[in-house]
Amino acid sequence: MNKVKVAAVVLVACLPLMSWAAESVSEPVAEVEHYSYGQALDVKEVISIKSLQPEALCGVVEKEMLYKDAQGQQHELVYKAVSNGIGCSNG
Repeated sequence: MNKVKVAAVVLVACLPLMSWAAESVSEPVAEVEHYSYGQALDVKEVISIKSLQPEALCGVVEKEMLYKDAQGQQHELVYKAVSNGIGCSNG
């Protein structure tokens, strides 16, 4: 077989794998929600939490939580929290 035929066979053999990989990529997030105090949340699984601002000093910062609800839908939530930075004390 020449190189072109081998490349074509390899490409065709990999198509199902490429399709599976495309489906396995994380689900798109609809829109960012901003948490308000007392808001009811349906959090089944937390995927990640990250700070949107530097937490070097003690104070209130915005954080972002990526999570899935009981139906498996992915959500992105922005909320405020006290940082654990320098100068914060636990008492």
